[in-house]
Amino acid sequence: MSASPSPGRRSSAAQDSPRGLALRRARLKGEKGRWPEAEKLYRQALADDPASPEALHGVGTASARQGRLDLAIPHLAQALRAAPGRARYWFSLADALLAAGRSADAALLLARLGPEVLADPEAGPMARRLAPLLLAEGLRQQQGGRLGEAEALYG
Repeated sequence: MSASPSPGRRSSAAQDSPRGLALRRARLKGEKGRWPEAEKLYRQALADDPASPEALHGVGTASARQGRLDLAIPHLAQALRAAPGRARYWFSLADALLAAGRSADAALLLARLGPEVLADPEAGPMARRLAPLLLAEGLRQQQGGRLGEAEALYG
């Protein structure tokens, strides 16, 4: 009887499935900045498994990198709902919301971060990258007289 893979690891069969191969190829394209190609591969994986958090996040990230935030935000939100314990999903959605000028929504989202998300090893580096963006947006809101939104960002 074979042991099942640990929660953080996929079996080699899952990695070798069409979806697994598409996800692996999509990650490589994204690492090279080839976002249209990455998006196409993520969408192939999503067609195979419409509930895949990784494929949803990939489509959202690729769309955001191409400036298509109207497509990115719903996919990133779906990925977060599917896997709420992944820090990367929280911070990717917050980043896209900020880029779309939805700073209050980003602040509300980040205010909901739980201890299990903050314990994710990815949380620290992502928070350090996002913090200056939140502060700058808060300053813009404050200077524009939108004190409520600025306060939420400084929260």
